[in-house]
Amino acid sequence: MAAEGKKDFPELKDGYPESYIKEKNLDKKDHIDINEDIVFPLAYDSHYAFRGPAYTSKHQGREIYNVYTRYETIKPILVQSSKSKSARLSWHERGADLATWEDKASFPEKLKIDAYFGSKHYFNRIQKHWFPYHWEAHHLIPLSIFDETTKDSKGQSYFTFEDKAVVERSHYDINNGHNVMAMPSSRYWEPVHMLLRHTLSHAKWTRKVASTVQQQLSSSLKQARSKEQEGKPHEFNVGNVLGALYDIEEELWSDLALYSQREITRVLKEVAQGGVSLNKKARSLLYKQLRLS
Repeated sequence: MAAEGKKDFPELKDGYPESYIKEKNLDKKDHIDINEDIVFPLAYDSHYAFRGPAYTSKHQGREIYNVYTRYETIKPILVQSSKSKSARLSWHERGADLATWEDKASFPEKLKIDAYFGSKHYFNRIQKHWFPYHWEAHHLIPLSIFDETTKDSKGQSYFTFEDKAVVERSHYDINNGHNVMAMPSSRYWEPVHMLLRHTLSHAKWTRKVASTVQQQLSSSLKQARSKEQEGKPHEFNVGNVLGALYDIEEELWSDLALYSQREITRVLKEVAQGGVSLNKKARSLLYKQLRLS
C-alpha cells in the first residue's frame, strides 16, 4: 500500500462530503467571521495525485475509466484507419475489443477486493505516473481562480474580498480527491478513456471554472447576506459552502468528460474523412487541436 494510503483523507470515507461536514460540526456554524485567522489554507493537504485516483477507484471509475462504450464510439474510426497503416500500432489504435480494453485500461480492475491498492498498474504508482499510460493529476477547481491575477474579460477579479475570505475559512481543500481527474499527458493516449491531455497552462479552462464558481457560490452567499441584513434566518453555513463546492466539482467533472469525448471524436472523424492514417506525424498535426486550453 502506498504511504499516502495510510492517511485518513476525508473524501475516502463513506458518505463524503456529508460525513466530513458532520464530523467537523460544520453544519452547526451559521456564520463565518472573515476576520478570524485562516486555520486551513485552501490547499492545506497534499497528495492530490494519490487522492484523485483513490477516490475514483472507490467510486468505480466515476463513469469514465470503467466505461468501454466511451471508447467504443470511436472504435470504427480506429479500425478503418488502422487498415491503411503498415507500421506497428499500439493496442488502442487498432480499435480494441471489450476484453482487451478491460485488461489494458479499465479502472478499477475487476475482481479486486481493494481495486486501487491491489492494482498492479492502474493509476497507483504515484512516483512515476506511468500506468495505464503516462498521466497527470488535473484540479477541476484550480487554486489559481482565487488569485487576484486571474481576471475576467473586464480585467476584474472573479471574487470579492469577502467571498474569497469565506471560502478560505470553509475548511475546503482544493486537493481533495473529488476535485482531481487523472488525464493523459500525451495526445497519443487520449482515445483510451476519451479524455483530453492535460496541459500545464490552461487559461481558458481556469476562466470557465472561475466564472462557474463565482456565479453559483457568490449568488448563494449574496442571498444569505441579504437575509442576514434583513434580520431573517438563513441556512447558509460552512457546511453549505463545502456542499456547493462539491456540487460544482461534480458538474465540472461531467462537463470535462463530455467535452473531451466530443472533441476527440470530432478530430478523429476529420482524420478518417481526410483519408489520413493515424501515424505519429498525422497525430502530431491533428491532435494539437485537442488542448485543455
